[in-house]
Amino acid sequence: MSDNAISSIKRVSKFVRLLILFIAIIHIGGFILTMIFAEQSTSFHQAEIIHNDATYSATAGITGTNKELAELLEGENFNSMAILGIADIVMYSLIYFFLFQLFSLYQQGKIFTKSNINCIKNIGRCLLFWVLISLIYPVLVVLFIRFTGLSETLPLQLAIGSTELIHFLCGAIITVIAWIMSEAQKLHQEQELVI
Repeated sequence: MSDNAISSIKRVSKFVRLLILFIAIIHIGGFILTMIFAEQSTSFHQAEIIHNDATYSATAGITGTNKELAELLEGENFNSMAILGIADIVMYSLIYFFLFQLFSLYQQGKIFTKSNINCIKNIGRCLLFWVLISLIYPVLVVLFIRFTGLSETLPLQLAIGSTELIHFLCGAIITVIAWIMSEAQKLHQEQELVI
């Protein structure tokens, strides 16, 4: 690979790292602000912060397959964002972390290394694990609430929607790409030994 190509990869990777960091701060920060300052309204929470005569607002909500459960939790006076949103924000945080780590390696000029492949594998694993969490976590939440006697009316739901299917597809594809890169790296190492 030419020095010019590596220099371009480093420059673009620095920009992408900053973009990932910016998006992660807005996403996670918005979630935290909404958790602290939000007023509940069904499954959406909106926080408004007034500072020096300027109003800043953040909105967060539960959508997709868990929206119905979020509304049921809100009807029982539970904070659906605190209960259901935390699982998603943890998974997003892990993906942001591994993406940031991957582009940090690219910025250092490390393009096809085991560390890169591990980052890509971890992103795929997170997406696949997220599907499992999305299926099991709501059931565990309802079981916990029922067994502790906090509510007897919450129904058990096992649901899969388009979000989970997209996470599964992306996770599977990313995992296969990481495996292909790993195999290519092994072939490259074998060829270097032969020469």
